Amino acid sequence: MHMMLNKIAETIEMSCDISEDEKQQAEMASKLFSSIVSSLDYAKKHLDIIYIPFKKADSISPEAVTEYRGAIHRFKEQIKRNFNKIKFIALQALKKLKLFSSDTHILGLVNAFRDSITDIESQINVLLDVLSDFKSPDFKSNVIASVEDVRRECFEVEKLINDRIIDYIDTNIL
Repeated sequence: MHMMLNKIAETIEMSCDISEDEKQQAEMASKLFSSIVSSLDYAKKHLDIIYIPFKKADSISPEAVTEYRGAIHRFKEQIKRNFNKIKFIALQALKKLKLFSSDTHILGLVNAFRDSITDIESQINVLLDVLSDFKSPDFKSNVIASVEDVRRECFEVEKLINDRIIDYIDTNIL
């Protein structure tokens, strides 16, 4: 029994040894996750370009929206670029964490992160659809609600990254 406990203790201790290469990978993952937070912040500020004026306006006529449909189209394209950049960085960060996939807690964080990114993507697609429906009489309220939904999902991802992922990397790997 004593021999078995020693073996278990050795196994646990061995699993805690982190090589310099693994530490570098973890540091890079942490930087990439921080970059995602910065990119999310930038993307949310970009959404303010439409959100703030729409929120302040008493009403926006369908004619006014139609008149500015070119600007709305360019705005949509920038939204796509912003979130494609986030997805690209997210993929790079997940590749760095793959090294630690034997850690079940990391696997849980990876799955939660993937789900959160998927949730943002779903809300972005809703927002893009709303912005395409510029003839809708509810265009203004739909845009406001959709931007708020995107922001809420971004906040959840930022919270996950800051409170759980980066904290776990710093505490348990680095």
